[in-house]
Order: sequence, then structure tokens, then C-alpha cells
Amino acid sequence: MAILKYIPNFLTLANLLSGCTGIAIVSMGYFRLGALCVILSALLDFFDGLAARAFKAQSVIGKDLDSLADVVSFGVLPSFMIFSYLKVMDQAVNIDIKFTNQILTFQLINLSVFVMAGFSALRLARFNHDPGQQTSFKGLPTPANGLFWAAMFMGLFFSYSVSKLDFHQPDANQLIEAINAEGQIFLWKGLFKNKISLIVMTFFMSLLLIAPFRLISFKLNQWNWQKNKFIYLFIFTSVILIIYLGFEAAPFILILYIIFSILTFRKSFLT
Repeated sequence: MAILKYIPNFLTLANLLSGCTGIAIVSMGYFRLGALCVILSALLDFFDGLAARAFKAQSVIGKDLDSLADVVSFGVLPSFMIFSYLKVMDQAVNIDIKFTNQILTFQLINLSVFVMAGFSALRLARFNHDPGQQTSFKGLPTPANGLFWAAMFMGLFFSYSVSKLDFHQPDANQLIEAINAEGQIFLWKGLFKNKISLIVMTFFMSLLLIAPFRLISFKLNQWNWQKNKFIYLFIFTSVILIIYLGFEAAPFILILYIIFSILTFRKSFLT
């Protein structure tokens, strides 16, 4: 049926809508719901590609539309989450800003995290016009970047006392309480307590997006073990880490992704 060919684009638009909704939700102080929007967008992004291949509905418009949606969901939304958190952090430490030039300085520092949105757009533009990325990626995929930050925020909340979590209430203040709570152990607690380290991490992830590295893709043309063993091993170890560490597995999974990519493309990892 001809209508089936519209399903991939419909899923892509749903991905875009989820990203836009996440931005609006985070602006109201709901960080966890914003992170969930990133996760929902990632699922929609996976299934729109699956549907396009299943229904043989690949098109230039669909590819461009997918990239536009990904810029919002995995570039702008994570950047806005970090920007909003930095503003919450400034309020939490009661920064007394008396002069206009100080206000501008603090805003410019916070706004610098949107470099990640810009690099996401650059990475996707390269992807759309690079035939060499059909079977592998060059630079960190934007969905991986978005999921990394979503896991970071979700991991902080789930390490907090579950009895204090309420999805019906803005959780900006709860986030600061979770960061400062005594006896709580977060893998990246120190990162979220220091503005400079968080901004540096944002720039590091931005550089990974456009890094000249070949990274494994999960669009498998063949399922045999010999050609895809490192992909299968990566998936297996990632699942184990998620079971034992939950959202705090994110940085380990990112490191494993790079390691298994190096093993896969031993002779051509640097492009």
C-alpha cells in the first residue's frame, strides 16, 4: 500500500515533535521529562530508519528530514538541558550579580554549551553528503550524544531518594538537592557540581561529533559472527553494564563504543 511509504516520515516528524516538546518541558524545569523526550526521540529515530528500509521508502527528503529532526532532538535539546541546568546552578549558589557586564559574562559562559548544537548540525550535514558513511560512521552519531546526556541527568535523579521523586513537579530544585545530598554516590557527581568541568565536557562531546574517527554502525547487511563479532560483543557488554549500573553505565558504554570501533577498523580508524 502506498500509505506505508509515509510511515517513516511520520515517525521522523514524531521524533522532531518529541525534541521540541522536550525543550518546552525543560524550560518549565522538568529535566527528567526532557531526558525522557531524548530517549523517545532515539527510539523513533531507530524505527523510522527501520521502516524506511522495510517499506523501501528511502528518499532524499526523508534523509534531510531525519537530519533536521536529529539536530533538534540530539543537539539543541541536550544543549538546552545543560544551559538550563547551569542557570539553576547559578541560582543555587546564590550568585550576586550587580552589574550588567557581569550578567552578560555569566550568560555568555552558559550559552557556550550551544556549540554542541552547532557541531551536531555540522556532523549531520557531513553525514548526508558522505557516501563513506553507509556502513560506518565518521564521528560520534548525534543520537549517541543525546542519549549520553539524557542518561547523565536520569542517573543523577535515580541515585536520589526515590520517595522524593515526583514527575508532576518541576525537578530543578530536586536536582540540586540530589547533587548536594550527603552519602549519595554518583559517577559524575563532581562533574555536575562544577560549571567549568561541565562546559569542558560539553566541548569534548562536541569535538567527538566531528572527530575523524570511524565508528561502528548498527545497520547490518549480514548477520554472520565473523564480520560483526565486535558489534555483538559491544551490545552484549552494554546490556550487562546497563543491568548492573543503570543510567550510570553511559560513560562506560561510550568508551566501549570507541574501543570496539578501534578493534573493528584497526587499519582505518582514523579517516
